[in-house]
Amino acid sequence: MRVFTTLASAFLLSLPAAAQLDPGQPIWSFASGNTVESSPAIGNDGTVYVGSKDNILYALDGVTGDKKWQFATGAEVYSSPAIGADGTVYFGSYSNKVYALDGATGEEKWQFTTGGKIYSSPAIGSDGTIYIGSY
Repeated sequence: MRVFTTLASAFLLSLPAAAQLDPGQPIWSFASGNTVESSPAIGNDGTVYVGSKDNILYALDGVTGDKKWQFATGAEVYSSPAIGADGTVYFGSYSNKVYALDGATGEEKWQFTTGGKIYSSPAIGSDGTIYIGSY
């Protein structure tokens, strides 16, 4: 088991669980271009998705920390991603948009323009409806 955490900096760290060897020592770290305030989300295949104030949502290999792909929004990403049952990654940005990306490729499936910036994180209803706030 691993613990994924963000710091009040431009890093995402992968830490081993307490029951593993060397608990608390990073397994890997990933440096984005600015502060990471988004919480990571983990896909069924182990991909780690996290947003950054460098205007990018990153997809990282959960084992190595290597970047798989990135998606630029044009504005800060504070929103923590949510992952749908089909692997679609949903998140919002200060670009006033909600995005749906293919979790495997990072290709945009759709976007929706809201009435304001998005700081909150999406929730996915049991019927697949996406709920998110903006201001």
